[in-house]
Amino acid sequence: GWSRALMSHHAEENCSHMTTKEIKEELDKLNISHEGCLERSEIVRLYQEVQQKSCKDRGQGSEGKSRNQQSDSDGSGDVFKFLNNSMDFIGQGMNRLLTSVNQKFDVLDNKLKGLEDKKSEVKEMLNKEPKTALGRLQQLKTSAAVREFEDALQDTIRDSQEQRTHIKNELQQAKPSPPQ
Repeated sequence: GWSRALMSHHAEENCSHMTTKEIKEELDKLNISHEGCLERSEIVRLYQEVQQKSCKDRGQGSEGKSRNQQSDSDGSGDVFKFLNNSMDFIGQGMNRLLTSVNQKFDVLDNKLKGLEDKKSEVKEMLNKEPKTALGRLQQLKTSAAVREFEDALQDTIRDSQEQRTHIKNELQQAKPSPPQ
């Protein structure tokens, strides 16, 4: 037990001069996943355990060797896991971006809806029969203006939908697919 205590002290000595980033890089080299280690102390502890294990394995002759090869084949799994986690993380970023894009679209939709409401208000005004010739002329002008407005509104809605589809497609394409 004493030599083990000495070992862990030795490992702490090993990494006290290292930055957390360097320790993580060492772990990466050894194919050890440090996913979930947020505190430096956790990363140091993980690193120490790895150091101890490799020292122990070295001291155990042939049986240790086969264990080493075993952990090597698991190592590629760790890399794969790490890549997948990175992909997930990037994917989450994309989803957040999509959400904010969708919120912007919602704002646009609400504005368009406001315009639609305004349009029906104007329509109601137009449906009242004008009493005078001038009134009728005014109504014709107004209804022509409303028709133009309606066309413009439809164009805007179509544009906003096309924009939305376009942006979503771009985001889908930018989303990395998990490694095969």
